[in-house]
Amino acid sequence: MKNYDQATKLWNDALNQSPSDEDVALIRNNMAACHMVKKRWNSAVQECTLALTKQPDYVKALMRRGKAYESMKDYLKAAGDYEKAARLGNADGRQGLARVRKAAERGAASGGNSKQQAEMANSMKSLLDQF
Repeated sequence: MKNYDQATKLWNDALNQSPSDEDVALIRNNMAACHMVKKRWNSAVQECTLALTKQPDYVKALMRRGKAYESMKDYLKAAGDYEKAARLGNADGRQGLARVRKAAERGAASGGNSKQQAEMANSMKSLLDQF
């Protein structure tokens, strides 16, 4: 069995070694991966955001944060990360956009917050049409 809490602690210890910005981004993204496995979505978002402050075009952190947002059903924020990853050449970003668009459309069809969900789905459709 893997101990993700211990791994997070060790990654945190590595941050105290004055790593380069690139290494900080890598460490934060790895910590986010540990949080994702434990379904700690907010912590994963926080770590990815910290990684992205060091490397704004870090595709793995964008994709991971997008997935965390998607898991929290924050489809608009997920779409923003997936869209940026797609613009940086990541094919999975386009797939993520399509996935959250479908989820938003399902939410609108089920009558949740239908006006907001429909607007979100339309926004994501516009993003997808740009590719």
